[in-house]
Amino acid sequence: EPEPSGALEASSPEPESGPVAPTDPEEATSDTASETPQAGAEDPEAAFERVLAEEKAKGSSDAVATGRAKAARLRAQKGTKGPGG
Repeated sequence: EPEPSGALEASSPEPESGPVAPTDPEEATSDTASETPQAGAEDPEAAFERVLAEEKAKGSSDAVATGRAKAARLRAQKGTKGPGG
């Protein structure tokens, strides 16, 4: 039998308690509902053209203008307002 070293005996780590996902089916939203644009949202292609024209008018490079226009089109498709929102 090994001699005790004086160190505390190791225990298995306990999981942290944190927020739990909703279990009520009415509270859980499906991914398809978030993909539909909100009422009154801008047409994705119109958003692309508008932002592309705005960026070119500001003097942005073609790559930057196109990238921002593509991002605007995706935001219009998802119905979000901007980065993080």
